[in-house]
Amino acid sequence: MPFDKSLTLRIVSAAVLMPVVLWAIMYGGLPFYILVGAGAAISLYEWFGMTKSKSLWLVGGVVYLLGCFAAFIYLRLYYSQDSGVPFALVLLLCVWATDIGAYFSGKTIGGPKMAPTISPNKTWAGLAGGVVSSVVAFFLFVYYIGPFLGEAIWSTNNLPEGFTMPIIIGLGIMIAIVGQIGDLAISMVKRKVGVKDTGALIPGHGGILDRIDSLLLAAPAFLAALMVFGL
Repeated sequence: MPFDKSLTLRIVSAAVLMPVVLWAIMYGGLPFYILVGAGAAISLYEWFGMTKSKSLWLVGGVVYLLGCFAAFIYLRLYYSQDSGVPFALVLLLCVWATDIGAYFSGKTIGGPKMAPTISPNKTWAGLAGGVVSSVVAFFLFVYYIGPFLGEAIWSTNNLPEGFTMPIIIGLGIMIAIVGQIGDLAISMVKRKVGVKDTGALIPGHGGILDRIDSLLLAAPAFLAALMVFGL
């Protein structure tokens, strides 16, 4: 299976950044505020740079970005006093698993393009692989990763009761699909304004927005789903 030339660089960048992100989310407090504040500020800066000559895109993007970041902050800090950490962690894990599963299944299987005029590299096979990966990641967190972290670090890393298999499958599918829609939304704007990447901050990935485009829309969707299911 052929790999992108930047694959090694992307892996190295992810290996450096992921532990920092996970630590800040689990620790909370000032590190979490710095992480989210820096992410929001850089995302807005990248958005301004892309859409400075298109006022409608600029204003709409600011509202979108601030709303999505606010949803993630609320999910981690305020939605549940005991489950904020695992909620944020399982969301991140599913989004990351979706991206990885979609990349490798898309490269391996190929097939019909999902949105050729917006993101030519995305295929329906990639989406299917991303959905399966997200569901598996959610299942592993509920039954293995969460309990392990709860015993190894502190007890609040367990998700609350109520995550039955139908809910796990449903939420895993929802996160994957909504995340891909969020990815396509940013890609559509990039095509409209004529840029390849939102920035060049992360080697192999582009800008911050290129890295978190799936997470942005998945955060408020996941929060809304938790509220609907009363979890």
